[in-house]
Amino acid sequence: MKRCLGLAMVLRGDGRGLVLLQEALASAEEMDMRLEVGRVLIALATADTTRRRRCLHEAREIFASSGSQRGLAEVREAASVLGSA
Repeated sequence: MKRCLGLAMVLRGDGRGLVLLQEALASAEEMDMRLEVGRVLIALATADTTRRRRCLHEAREIFASSGSQRGLAEVREAASVLGSA
C-alpha cells in the first residue's frame, strides 16, 4: 500500500512520496518479503535519480535469485522507460 501511494505521490511531484517509499522498503525488508523489496526498489528508481542504477540492479538480483520472470520483466520495462541500467 505504501509503495503504491508513495509512487503516486512522487509522480504528482510530492516529495513526501519518497519518504513513504523508503518506509515501504524498510517494512518489506523487515518482513523478508523479497519480491516486494524488488518492486519497491523499482519504485525508488523512478523516484530517486541518484539511486536509479543501484535500485534497478538490486531489484534485478532479487528477481533473478527468486526465479521471478515477471519481476525481471518489470525491471527491464523500468530500465527502458527510465533510460538506465
